[in-house]
Amino acid sequence: MAQSAFAGLLIVGASVLADEPPPLARQLTNLGLQAVNQNEPVLARSFFKKALELDPQNVDAKRELDKIQKGKRVAFQDPAAKDAAPKDAAAKVAEPKADDPADEPAAPPAAQPIPPAAHIPQATIENQARLESVRRQQLVADIQERLRRARDLVNSGQPEAALDALRLALTVVRSEEGVADDARNALDRQIQAQILSTARDEERIVGERAEALRLAAVAESKLRALNLLERNQETVSAMMTQFDMLMAQGQYNVLYNGGFGNVNATTAPFVDARLLAQRARALAPTAAAPRAGLFLAETSGFLAQELAFEQAKEYRGLLTMQDVARAAVPFPDEKVIEYPDAELWRALSEKRILRYGKAVDLLDRDREKKEKRTAN
Repeated sequence: MAQSAFAGLLIVGASVLADEPPPLARQLTNLGLQAVNQNEPVLARSFFKKALELDPQNVDAKRELDKIQKGKRVAFQDPAAKDAAPKDAAAKVAEPKADDPADEPAAPPAAQPIPPAAHIPQATIENQARLESVRRQQLVADIQERLRRARDLVNSGQPEAALDALRLALTVVRSEEGVADDARNALDRQIQAQILSTARDEERIVGERAEALRLAAVAESKLRALNLLERNQETVSAMMTQFDMLMAQGQYNVLYNGGFGNVNATTAPFVDARLLAQRARALAPTAAAPRAGLFLAETSGFLAQELAFEQAKEYRGLLTMQDVARAAVPFPDEKVIEYPDAELWRALSEKRILRYGKAVDLLDRDREKKEKRTAN
């Protein structure tokens, strides 16, 4: 009888597989109810406990587990009490009525209606396999989603986070106990392969980051060098403009003075222009303008001084020759130079001595003569 019941359950279980599977806790509760209906309290207790582990708020599992523990279900009553009711019913059916004829035979018992097959419990073995398949599918879907997220992290340039996600997925696979070993080993190998691939991608990404940093540093250094070169060129251009102004000022001074006056002050703009060109050459060593300006200022300054000295020499030479020519001019002797008498010069000398002292006296006298001179 049990075999026929299980055969009927297989048909119902096959029809249920076509529908969407209920939650795992609900499936375990249904399996427990089936075990209760099959008078398997030990197996039913294990299903209810597992359902409560997955869903502590499962009211049906709690209720049925309490009934099993307290022994209040009908399936666990005394068999003698259960058999007494069918015997009494059969005796009542077999007992003839008082007003029936004696020669009339007893009526056969009426056929009992067949209960509907909707409440036939499902088979335990097939549902166990179905639960394992559901767990395996859930685990595979979860791991595939984790692997996809890890690939997305690698593509977005976050290999460290991808490795963390893969290690967590590996821990989940190795800690799963409701899935067959072959399925867990296959997922383990798949995760290990992606971990190795992610590690290689991490090395590549780190190298690309280092290369990008190096290129950024080189570009920044080039930009600083270009900025410095541009500033130096602007400074040199301004200095050479000032150099041209100093050269023009020096040429004007030389032409204006014409060799007269202070020659050093006249040629001072050339000296300043030379110093300015020298500083511009220090800022732009490879530029040709500062070098040419240095040579031009130096040579122009010395040439201006030389020309000034030559012009002064010629002019003063002409003045000297003119003095010689003027000294050669004769004058008449009719103009006689007359000098005063000696007494007049002596009187003038005495007055000078009395007023200014003897320091101006060029005549050297002895002591006696000086005393006599003082006495007089």
